[in-house]
Amino acid sequence: MKNKSALVAFTILFLCLLGWNSYGQKTRMPDVTPKPTAWEYKVVQVDSEEKFNTLGAQGWELVAFEGIEQGSYFRNCVFKRAK
Repeated sequence: MKNKSALVAFTILFLCLLGWNSYGQKTRMPDVTPKPTAWEYKVVQVDSEEKFNTLGAQGWELVAFEGIEQGSYFRNCVFKRAK
């Protein structure tokens, strides 16, 4: 009788674990892999701080520049922003 009770208890435990595992497989989170960001680029000559502020307000971010000329700002500036 004791062995029969142990077998019944083991069977119930096994079925519970089996059901819990299959339930967990069905309720997984959807794939939330982020999509790569598409960028657009702009190359401009910047001759004043106001130009930097204007481009920044439009969402452009400075990512590279080419040399500083004597008495002025940058010759060529590369900006990017998300499309």
